[in-house]
Amino acid sequence: MLYLCATSDGPCQYNGDSMQQIHDGMDINERDFNHLVDLLIDAMNETGISHPIQNQLLARLVPLRKQIIYR
Repeated sequence: MLYLCATSDGPCQYNGDSMQQIHDGMDINERDFNHLVDLLIDAMNETGISHPIQNQLLARLVPLRKQIIYR
């Protein structure tokens, strides 16, 4: 959550490990990653976050895909 807060320009600062370090050994595949994105979108819809804002946040998270999915 702290990472998402920092990524969305919240008042949080993230100084933790990289996404690759955190997710190493978790064997996250593309299906798992896509499911997380779907859950995030559902949560944003439920809280009334507009689609343009959702798209901005998702665009900031896209580069992390390569660091999270197990190869």
